[in-house]
Amino acid sequence: MTSEDSIRPGPGHCPQAPCPSFAETALSSVITEIAVPLVAVQNGIFKQCGTAVILNNGIAVTAKHIFDWAWRTFEGERMGDDQHLTGTFGLMVIQILNEAKDAALWDVREVFFSPFNDVAFLKLVPTSESALSRQCRTPKINLFPPIIGSKVAALGYPAREIKIEQDGENAKLLTDLRPMTTTGIVKQIHEYKRDSVRLPFPCFQTNARFDDGMSGGPVFDSNGCLCGLICQNLPPSIPGEEHVSYVTTLWPSMATKVDFNRAGYPTGIQYPFLDLVSSGFLEAIGHDRLVILPPTIEGNIVVGLRSTSSSI
Repeated sequence: MTSEDSIRPGPGHCPQAPCPSFAETALSSVITEIAVPLVAVQNGIFKQCGTAVILNNGIAVTAKHIFDWAWRTFEGERMGDDQHLTGTFGLMVIQILNEAKDAALWDVREVFFSPFNDVAFLKLVPTSESALSRQCRTPKINLFPPIIGSKVAALGYPAREIKIEQDGENAKLLTDLRPMTTTGIVKQIHEYKRDSVRLPFPCFQTNARFDDGMSGGPVFDSNGCLCGLICQNLPPSIPGEEHVSYVTTLWPSMATKVDFNRAGYPTGIQYPFLDLVSSGFLEAIGHDRLVILPPTIEGNIVVGLRSTSSSI
């Protein structure tokens, strides 16, 4: 994916448009091929629970807190810290094709939670003919936040009911999805954490508007690079106030243990996500600043910053 393609998902990206802005994005936009609805499925009922970003065939990323919400909604209890849970609902992502006339369906077969920030990586398996034959676009990633005062743009799918008509391996999307592009200015950067409770990880603040259902959606810098995921929003309390929104910075998630299949490597063996980037499977600015450190007592992989000798 080129920078020009990725930074222009909708009218909010027009240089003359006001910032912040919040506008509907055409389903014909290239951005809707990588920014996709994340949907929970139970007893034939589809319910959108957030937005995800397809990074490559079989790999997507989203916000970890979405799974807490889904587990409470469908299982009636908190998810807890056990990463080997089996629920009574399934998860899938929907790639919108041909201006929503068709859809590529991907089942989420496994989820890898980052122990250090609000990020979860998804192992995807194609379940429709259009997904089986599709070569996904790959967004360029920037593991570090933009500078204060710079413009960012994000996209997500505000929550709504999802209806899909599936005939064998063919799928048709019946829901009128309306992805929204939101733009804003970077206000603050929290290099290591904003606080010790709500946002105890690297993130940055923007005045872009994030609505329910947009969590996990991509946030792009002015060069068109994926620089974070939609995390949290505090709407204005009085007229005239700005939105206070937070974006998860990506570099700590490179320590997440995953087992995506790689050509030339044995299957079923976990490794840090950083290996996918370092080997060139995904393109990410800033990966050379990271180094894998000895694991914690709990067995978590730790990634450190070469430039500061600090780690998370």
